[in-house]
Amino acid sequence: MALRHIASLSVRFNPALGKEAQMARLLLNRVVTDSAKASNSKCAVAAEVTTGDEPASVVVEYTNGAKETFGPEAGSVDDVLYAIRGTQQRIDNAA
Repeated sequence: MALRHIASLSVRFNPALGKEAQMARLLLNRVVTDSAKASNSKCAVAAEVTTGDEPASVVVEYTNGAKETFGPEAGSVDDVLYAIRGTQQRIDNAA
């Protein structure tokens, strides 16, 4: 996953919730790879493992100040990545 134009990415989930937390866990796995880090070394990635019943969430803040929040209703990790890529493309086109 390319982290271009992403200033920070915060992932929050309770691993005990299983399938509901799957999207957040899988996204976290993709953003901590060496290739993702190399695509934007300034991107701050934070993970919070919770124990409560609150739904998993992913908050993406872009370098232009825009912010997107994704919860379980966002669908699969591929759906979330598609949305993030779309925002990255719009930022590219605006430049």
